[in-house]
Amino acid sequence: MDNIQITGLFKRGRRNECSRYPLIVLIHGGSMNAAYFDDSIYSTPRDLSDLGYDVLNIHRPGHGPNPIPDTQTPFEDGLPVFVEFIAQVYEKKCKARGGIILIGHS
Repeated sequence: MDNIQITGLFKRGRRNECSRYPLIVLIHGGSMNAAYFDDSIYSTPRDLSDLGYDVLNIHRPGHGPNPIPDTQTPFEDGLPVFVEFIAQVYEKKCKARGGIILIGHS
């Protein structure tokens, strides 16, 4: 859908190139944003990056900088947008190596 927007913050793992490590994708729960995984006390993206993983921390539609979608079912309507966004980051940043692990909250 044209009115569904997803953005994310990419953090390169502590290595100079993509390797066998999977891309870790973090998806926050309702009423949160990507900061849920990355606050001043505990940072999942930082810790995973320190272990060598590339991390994509996603802002869901209607959260963070993304506008509220004009749909009654934003999650269902947004699934193709999620898939395309994650695939683009995986291809561009990780050269489609290592696989993808999704971590979600609520």
